[in-house]
Amino acid sequence: MTVYLRDIESTESGFEPVAAVFTVPKALTLWSILFLFTDVLPLLLTVPDLLNAAALGVIAIMVAVAFVMMAVVLRQPSVDLMV
Repeated sequence: MTVYLRDIESTESGFEPVAAVFTVPKALTLWSILFLFTDVLPLLLTVPDLLNAAALGVIAIMVAVAFVMMAVVLRQPSVDLMV
């Protein structure tokens, strides 16, 4: 483990590049959830038919749940760290 950490540490910026690589998926997931809700909310308010609005709402909720499930998976430690 120490050899690995020593190999990935940069002399100029330390562990910042590695930290950025590992945090980007989580950040993009959270931003996509935010953009999904800001995009779907006006659609829900302008759909004239109640059945279409309900279908759009169900699909939006399913996508949001999928994003949350992905965020939960991204929070779990790597398999390499469990050994």
